[in-house]
Amino acid sequence: MRLKLFLIVLLAAVLPGLAQSSKIVGTVVNAFTGAPISGATVSLSKQGNATTDANGNFVLRVTAGTSDRMLVAYDGYETYGADITVASRRHPRGFRHYRSGYHPPQPHQL
Repeated sequence: MRLKLFLIVLLAAVLPGLAQSSKIVGTVVNAFTGAPISGATVSLSKQGNATTDANGNFVLRVTAGTSDRMLVAYDGYETYGADITVASRRHPRGFRHYRSGYHPPQPHQL
């Protein structure tokens, strides 16, 4: 009985740390010229943010099984927003959306 209780307590302490982690990888480019946008902020309202590198690339760490709101912001452009769901750790499928000079960062349903 003590062993069973110990295992239940141990699992209760460990399981939250085993939440599946994944990532969203994308690129922010100008929709008209295709040029990468360096320094754009890509954020998730519940899970953090990233800044694009010199090639417009970014990586965001996310928790699988969650939904969030992704925003892409850069001076001189209208902020782009999209609701995303990270379903599992499967390989991503991206989508493209052109709006106000953005080709958004290909958010993925993982």
